[in-house]
Amino acid sequence: MRWASVWLSVCLAGCAFEHGQAGEETETGSGSGSGSGSQGQDSDGDGIADATDDCPAVANVDQRDHDDDGRGDACDTCPHLADSDADSDADGVGDACDPHPTEAGDRIAFFEGFYDPVAWHEVIGPKSWQQASGELRQIQLDEPSQIVRDDNPNPGTVFVDARVRVNAMSSDTAVRRSAGVVLGYGDPKHYFFCGLAAATQGSEINVGEVYTDFFGTAQYSYAPGAFAASMSGDWLTIQARTRSRDGTTTIECSSRRAEVTGTATFSTDADAGGDIGVRTNGTDASFDYVFVVEVPASSS
Repeated sequence: MRWASVWLSVCLAGCAFEHGQAGEETETGSGSGSGSGSQGQDSDGDGIADATDDCPAVANVDQRDHDDDGRGDACDTCPHLADSDADSDADGVGDACDPHPTEAGDRIAFFEGFYDPVAWHEVIGPKSWQQASGELRQIQLDEPSQIVRDDNPNPGTVFVDARVRVNAMSSDTAVRRSAGVVLGYGDPKHYFFCGLAAATQGSEINVGEVYTDFFGTAQYSYAPGAFAASMSGDWLTIQARTRSRDGTTTIECSSRRAEVTGTATFSTDADAGGDIGVRTNGTDASFDYVFVVEVPASSS
């Protein structure tokens, strides 16, 4: 059998907030954020004086600040979390969102706040993804739909954090109603997934892979985990982590809404590398952000 499910404890982080622009002056640990520099000085040459620039050392004309903590996305070590900006291992990934906060080597691969239409590729389903009000939304309920970011080179082993809201679900119980993130995407018949799915009673965590059998037919293999809350409702976070060791890839998947959490783990012999994306099936879902950290393959 290609799957195994165990309970585990993983890093769970996420909170409710709105998209932000440059906020009030905040204390920082890396010279980022508004309030630094002399009046009129523009250290990064982006046309915004250091005194009011939320990233005075990194050019960012848009001044986007997703978590409203006063540090712009371009220089924030955790652009999706209002935190202290602490980075104990000085690898550029803040302690609050670093899968290894005391072990250097991780890096922020990308942060997407969906402020504008994205140049991601719709690889499965109709072209029904819409960007509006700082969200990426897919509204059709009839079939799977998937969109991925095409990176070159592809990310390897990763930690992914996404904020998701399921707005509505298909009434057809024959449809595998789900929403979540895509990892290690190679093509429509080869990828990993982590997210929430409708269960006989309520919902569950689903983590697994799509692969092809001997005849080239796409197959699903997955491991479930309990999630004691409905899929639809308020925003929730979905986190996924891939690990690769001795030819085996392990995907750890978790979700959290308020005090409700759920986890599941899946293992396979497939390669961990591939593109990152989001997917829906039988659900109208919105995505507020996707945050990706690339992790060295040797990390535990």
